[in-house]
Amino acid sequence: MNESTNFDHPIKFKGKVYQSLAEMPPEDRALLERLRAKVAQSHPGENLDQSVADRLNQEDAFANALKSHAGPARAWGGGAETPAVPNGFEPVTNLGKVVNSYLAKKDTQLYNLLFGVPLFTGGGILDLLALGALLFPGHFLEPKNITGTAIFGTILLFLGAWLLNFPVRRLLNRDLAINALVIYRDGFAYRTHKNIHIIPWTAMASIFSDVTQRTGRNISYEDAYYTFILKNGEKIVLDNNQFAEAPGITKAIKKNVNGVLLPPLQAAYQAGSTLTFGPVNIAQASGIQAHGRQFAWNTVYRVEVKQGQLKIVTKDEKSFDIRAKLIPNIEVLCELIGIDPFTIELTYY
Repeated sequence: MNESTNFDHPIKFKGKVYQSLAEMPPEDRALLERLRAKVAQSHPGENLDQSVADRLNQEDAFANALKSHAGPARAWGGGAETPAVPNGFEPVTNLGKVVNSYLAKKDTQLYNLLFGVPLFTGGGILDLLALGALLFPGHFLEPKNITGTAIFGTILLFLGAWLLNFPVRRLLNRDLAINALVIYRDGFAYRTHKNIHIIPWTAMASIFSDVTQRTGRNISYEDAYYTFILKNGEKIVLDNNQFAEAPGITKAIKKNVNGVLLPPLQAAYQAGSTLTFGPVNIAQASGIQAHGRQFAWNTVYRVEVKQGQLKIVTKDEKSFDIRAKLIPNIEVLCELIGIDPFTIELTYY
C-alpha cells in the first residue's frame, strides 16, 4: 500500500485516528501491514481497510488481534511483542507491559588483573630495593642504579594501580552496579547485586547526557554516560561500559520521561514563566540566558545543538557555546524553543 494513499476507512490505532499510512509512526506501520496481510490471507475478497478498521477501532479488539498475529511463541518465554525478563523482576507488577529487557556486559576485568597484579607487585619491589639502597648504602643496588630503579619502579607501580583500579572499584560497588534493566510501559526497573529498584516515569526529574568521541592512532570509540536524577534526589548512572545498548536504553527512557515532563513545562513557558535547565534559562519574553549571559530573542540568529554543545549565534555573528552534558533534559529545552529534535548532536568531539 502506498504511504500517501488514504485509508478507505479511518483507523483508530493506540488511541489515535489515522487517515493514511503516512500519518503513522514507522513501528506502527509495520504492525498494521502485518495485520493487513493476515486479513488478506484469511478473508480474501474483503475490503482490507474496512476489516482492519473493524478490528482496530475498538482497543480490546486491537489487543486481541495483535496477540493473535504476534507470531509463534518463543520456547524460552515471552513472544514477539512481550520480551522475556531476567530473573528477579517477578515482583515488578505495577509498571504495565514489558517493552524490552537488557543484561549488563559480562566483564570480569581478567586482563586488568593479569597485567595489573604483576606490574603493581614488580613496581613495589623495585621501589623497596631503591629505598633499601638509600637506607643501607652498599647493599641491594649500586649507587648509580638507585635513581633509575626508583623511577622505573614508580612507573610500574602507578600503571599497575591504574589497571587494578577498575576491578577493585567494581568489587567495592557491586551492590550498586546495575546488572540488568527492564523497560516497561509506565517506567523501568533495574537489578543490582541484591535488590530490584522500580522507577515509574513520574519519579524522574532530569536526565544528563555526557557523550564523548575519543580518537587516537588507528582507534576511535565513544564514551557515553547518562545520569538519571529522581525527584527524591537519588542518582542512577548508566554507561556503555555496563551496557552496550546504553544509548538506545537512554533514548527509550528519555522518550517516556520527556512525555511526562514536557506538557507542564510547555504550559508554564507559554504562561510567561522563566524555566531553568541547569546553566540555561529560557523565557518567551526575555530570551535565553546561558551561564549568566542574557540573549534577547530579537538578537539571536540561531540556536542549535552541534558536536555536543549548545550553540547560540547572534545576529552580529557572535557565538556562545556551552557543553550539552551540563544541561539537564536538553531535548525538552530544545522542544520548547523550537529546535528540531532530529538535528540534536549530543556527541562531543
